[in-house]
Amino acid sequence: MHPCVTSQSSITPCRSRTRAVPVKTKSHRSGTSARGCCVSSTPVPSRRTAMLTRLPLALAAALIALLLGHGTAASAAAPDAGVAVVALAEQQLGAVLDTRTAGDGALVRAVTPGGAAERLGLSVGDRIVSVNGRPLGDGDIERLLASAKGQVELLVLRDGRERRVSGVLDAGTREPAKRGCGYVTTLGTTPRSKESVFSALITMIDGESTPLTPVNRHELAAGRHVLIVDERIDPQRFNNAQRLQRQLMRRELRARAYKAIVVDIEPDRTYRVGARLHRDRLDRDGIRGNTFWEPVVWSSFASRCR
Repeated sequence: MHPCVTSQSSITPCRSRTRAVPVKTKSHRSGTSARGCCVSSTPVPSRRTAMLTRLPLALAAALIALLLGHGTAASAAAPDAGVAVVALAEQQLGAVLDTRTAGDGALVRAVTPGGAAERLGLSVGDRIVSVNGRPLGDGDIERLLASAKGQVELLVLRDGRERRVSGVLDAGTREPAKRGCGYVTTLGTTPRSKESVFSALITMIDGESTPLTPVNRHELAAGRHVLIVDERIDPQRFNNAQRLQRQLMRRELRARAYKAIVVDIEPDRTYRVGARLHRDRLDRDGIRGNTFWEPVVWSSFASRCR
């Protein structure tokens, strides 16, 4: 809910493992191979190079997978350049963490509903500074949590204040891999009047950039995926002052204004993704703090996938 690039004129397309299904025309029915990458038949030197071809900030190595815990979706602010995401293989926290500056703590970027992080009371924006009394500088958080043997006490900074939370981590067992595939899309008439859901753009899927060419849906293997989403809310929904604040915020944050959403894809199902506008957060702080919207899956429907 992103990777570094110089300019669009210098972008080198890439290919990858999943399928981006293009907007239908008379000339083709199915998409070319892509997993959130730029679509082309021209290979690139490496997967890392491929991930550096779409957006102005280096999020490519970011959301490779702390997709832990339970639930169907979780949203958060997208990390900026150089973010590291850890996968906890044995003891699961149920959160996406920014660990670039471990000495200052690991920043919580997303909390998965029903997971250990939510039970512990962690929120997006919290900074974990120690695990069971051991500062993060003593080792990476993956190792610290794994050595906790399921029971943790975390020292957390929230709004500049320290707080301690404790509880039990999730077991490290993983669900069996699901077979089949499904789709995510940002198309469809959004239910604006009732639910304040507006257009959005999926810019990355599982750490890789989406195609530069228009597509009507992205084909994904069944299972859990991280989407990075940019809001495309109609400017007419803002007054003049709000539009100015929004422009300043987007100019300052650039790709850091994008947000992450964790989605569980069921086989033969399409998920519609949009941006929900929080009308009660359209003051200066809400807009400059980028809290006035969140990525959501606003509907899903059965859709045969190959």
